[in-house]
Amino acid sequence: RSGTTLTEKILSSHSQVGGAGELSMISTVNRNILGGRAVQVFEEAIRSLPRPIINDWVNGIETNMRHLCPGRERIVDKMPHNFLRCGLIRILFPRSRIIHCYRHPADNFLSGFKAELRSAHSYFHSPEVFSTYYDSYRRLMNHWYSAIGEAVFPLCYEDLVQEPRKVI
Repeated sequence: RSGTTLTEKILSSHSQVGGAGELSMISTVNRNILGGRAVQVFEEAIRSLPRPIINDWVNGIETNMRHLCPGRERIVDKMPHNFLRCGLIRILFPRSRIIHCYRHPADNFLSGFKAELRSAHSYFHSPEVFSTYYDSYRRLMNHWYSAIGEAVFPLCYEDLVQEPRKVI
């Protein structure tokens, strides 16, 4: 609903970039790190993990991505909810770049509402719920820009479709 599919298609048209779709691997690693504990203990949880376990997760993700996109130098995971885990992505993949696809909130809401998305996107079912969700999302993204700004590239959907040559 924010342009991730279009962005993936554009990027994967390059011979060295593969589009892997929406992968759940980062979310799975996040759950494994927390092990049922509250997100507030994330930093403590990840610091307590032995490096070989983290390396195994990284190798597993890289192996899966290479299998999905053989021979590609860069691989795109367009899972929209990865915005929740930008910090984890940078910890696991310090050289990664995160493309933050966004669009006007009203357009984003209407797109999601019309698509009748499943329960993982229940915030699209009413404007009030979406507004609260969107405010939280923007606050978190502002945090990521502050914490790891050099790794996050802002990509406005409206700019991309209005001036594709300039934005690409």
